[in-house]
Amino acid sequence: MSNFSTLLSKYYSFFKVIVWIAIGNVIALFGYFVYIFAYNFPFYDDYDNLILFLSEYIKSDGISRKIMLLFEQNFEHRVIFAKVLTLLYYKITGEIDIKGLIMLGDLSLIGVFIFFVLLKRDKKLSLLSLFAIACVLFQLQHYEDSISWATCSLQHAPCIFFSLWSFYLAIFRKKFPLSAILAVLALFTSANGMMTILIWLIIFYSSAKLSLSRIGLSLAVISITLIHLMTLKMYSGSVLGNFTSNFFPKCILLISFAGQLADSKVVGHEAPCIILGTLFLFPFVIAAIKLALGKGKDISQLQWFCLAGLTSVLFVGFLITFARGTEPDHFGFKLDRYKIYSAFFGVFAIGFYDQYWNHLFLGKLVRLSLASIAFVFCLSSYYLYADKTENYRNDIMTNQINYAWNKSTYFPIVFRNNLSASDFDFCLRTFFFPKPDPVEKSVKSIEWEKVTKLINVSKSDDNKVLKLKNTDLKMDTGSGISRLFVVATATDQEQPKYIFPVNNTYKRSFRHFYTSFRKIPMDGFDVTIFKEKIENADYKLHLVYFVNNKIVDVYNIGSMHVSR
Repeated sequence: MSNFSTLLSKYYSFFKVIVWIAIGNVIALFGYFVYIFAYNFPFYDDYDNLILFLSEYIKSDGISRKIMLLFEQNFEHRVIFAKVLTLLYYKITGEIDIKGLIMLGDLSLIGVFIFFVLLKRDKKLSLLSLFAIACVLFQLQHYEDSISWATCSLQHAPCIFFSLWSFYLAIFRKKFPLSAILAVLALFTSANGMMTILIWLIIFYSSAKLSLSRIGLSLAVISITLIHLMTLKMYSGSVLGNFTSNFFPKCILLISFAGQLADSKVVGHEAPCIILGTLFLFPFVIAAIKLALGKGKDISQLQWFCLAGLTSVLFVGFLITFARGTEPDHFGFKLDRYKIYSAFFGVFAIGFYDQYWNHLFLGKLVRLSLASIAFVFCLSSYYLYADKTENYRNDIMTNQINYAWNKSTYFPIVFRNNLSASDFDFCLRTFFFPKPDPVEKSVKSIEWEKVTKLINVSKSDDNKVLKLKNTDLKMDTGSGISRLFVVATATDQEQPKYIFPVNNTYKRSFRHFYTSFRKIPMDGFDVTIFKEKIENADYKLHLVYFVNNKIVDVYNIGSMHVSR
């Protein structure tokens, strides 16, 4: 019997080593994708929150104006953490690097995972549940938050990071002054931090032995929060009116928001999200039943912590589904920029349910099954979202090229930043030095008047949109990285004026993807060009075909007239 126990112990030790290696690989793979696809150029409100902020900060003389710039709001947020980190990056390095800032923001994911490791060390969490948490946390579904968009990287996950460590220090370590500082940091990282303050106050008053100094601490936190709220301008109308209108349909959207790991845009139906969201939110029902039955002591510290985390991300869902209008928005809450919160719903649910598997006859099998599902989901996310991540990078890269050519940025179409060309030029001279992309250098070397190859395209054109489609162009199906761009040249100068990325469509190619992390593109292309941000003129259009950053072919594909 003792020999059997020894053998079993050895196998379990080996199994633990394998799991820890797998956790390391999951994190390393995510880090690799961040490094490869993050791009050193601003996108969307990065211009205002990071570039314009630092520009005006440098130009400002008075300390009062500099402080006002730090506390200026962005929509319903004050992104002070993002601004301070940008400022520190500049003070230390003499420049800012958008890619570097994204990677710094992503360290908050590591920080969140570390305290789950601490819970595992303290035997409050099983190793398989820790592995499942790693798989849900470090996956590609939240690429917009963690790879493509610096403001999101410095706002969403860091806010949760500060919130969770505030809860952890208050619940597990009783270090209330430090946890209060982290709660205030969460408040000034994103509007979502408002719930962090409320949760911290509940934890504080329910577990701290009150003294004059501790009452003073709570009053200081409340005062800072009230000043913040009273000086914050709301842009979404009456919160109460938005909350009470279409209440039950919005409740369904909120539950679906919690279950967006199932991504209704991918599966094509809302039901899986609603089912998963119900499972992720069911801990609230369990806790309510236990409290009603007088069994609150059965709720462990880890479970209280996970309930606090669930409450904080549920508040985000409330702001998105309830507080932004009177009508249910069936599209907005599904945007990929919010998928980081989907991951955290899963993380907290895994942590909450973990102790229940100890009491099941097949509890270890349940944990192994959940860990396996999480691992398959993690690997699948790369197949499902790698092309979106690459397309996003191409959009941002062409923004850089378009600015170099015509002092304008094309993506996103609906956004116009407050940064003028003269201000951005000041930034490019002073503290922002993105390297020119190889695509720009290659395209600039083309002698357009010598391009004679033609390719047939079907064309749909009006005053606002030009659509081009081809089904014949043969794409490279080997190991090369194929990319297509449409370049618009001025008819009178034969100089490139605009560049537009062509988003490839792909064949089903699981084996090829998981051996090369590249999909096989389908033949042909389909591109839509919005004329809203293009100067009035006549343009010649060319298709430039790259494989591994080298031009393979250039084609003439017609012309475009812009007149608004």
